[in-house]
Formats: sequence, structure tokens, C-alpha cells
Amino acid sequence: METSVGIPHRHLPPSGEAKKLYSEAIHSRTDKRFKLLIKSKSNPTTEAIKTVVKTNINPTAMKVGVKSFKSLKYGRALTETGTSEEATLLGSSIRDKCGNDLEVTAPKLRNPRMVIHNVTQDINVEETIMTQNPELGL
Repeated sequence: METSVGIPHRHLPPSGEAKKLYSEAIHSRTDKRFKLLIKSKSNPTTEAIKTVVKTNINPTAMKVGVKSFKSLKYGRALTETGTSEEATLLGSSIRDKCGNDLEVTAPKLRNPRMVIHNVTQDINVEETIMTQNPELGL
């Protein structure tokens, strides 16, 4: 009978959570939401924006699924939908019915800002920035 005295056991430390199956971990991905920012032209409160949108827009009649309707800082509101078609439909109906009071914009994605060390000195920084970011208009 052999004993394994000198061999350490290779076990994971116990955790408080139950183990997930691979299929459960993959299935639990969050779905992508398409967002619209709503800003008031006259009244800076978010409650006023919400009441104007709720009284004038009926998303169930347009068959648009609104996932959330949040208040933000500086007198803005955020709506989230499931697809981009629903977001454009909702945005166009808000512009048509509440265009005098509200502005609707879709947020744009930005390039992340980061510091990169150990870059050679022969790179022209201004030309590289202008070619990679034409939306800056430099």
C-alpha cells in the first residue's frame, strides 16, 4: 500500500457559490440595448420630460418594447429598446409629436483614450490621430 505523503493535493478552494454549467454561463449574457437621449428645450426637469413623453407616445400601439426609461442628470432622460429599428421608430415618433418641446439624440460610440508607452519617436502623432479619427475634424 503506497501513501502520497509528499504530494500536495490540487483542489480549488471552496467558494460560496454553486458551480455554473458552461451552457448557463453562456446563456446569461446580457442583451444589447439601443439607447435614446431625450432633452427638453424649455423645461429642465426630468419629470416634465417623462410626463410629456408618457402622455404623447404610446409604445404598445407602435409595437415598440421599451426596456427602461431612466432619469439622468442635467435635465435628460434615457430610453432603452431591444433593437435599433425600435429605437429609430421611437425617436422619430417623439420628434414628430413632441418636436417643439423635446430633442432626441442617439449616443455615439467613442474611441477609448489610453496612454501607450514605449512608442518610437519617428511616428507623426497628428497625422495618425487625423487618419484614425475623421469625426474630430482636425
